Amino acid sequence: MGNREFMAIRQEIDEISVNNAATGRKIRDMCIENNMTLNQLSELLGFTCQQAIYNWMEGKSSPSLKNLVKIKTIFKCDLNDLVQTCFIPQKY
Repeated sequence: MGNREFMAIRQEIDEISVNNAATGRKIRDMCIENNMTLNQLSELLGFTCQQAIYNWMEGKSSPSLKNLVKIKTIFKCDLNDLVQTCFIPQKY
């Protein structure tokens, strides 16, 4: 791989960021679309309370990779549809 190609890839991946708030909203929307309560989702994920899910929906935190895989399995969706990303231009 040449230096120019390497730098182009580096720039592209440096600009990708997970949008926690949008990912949380996507999880909320999937619950609504599937008539699932947050309590039910919490239970399926093995949580004793819903606080973590509320934090995801408010963009305060994001689900772990393990929980994302569980959520995609619950809702039978693609991980790429679940995780919402945004691009933040970097200055070089």
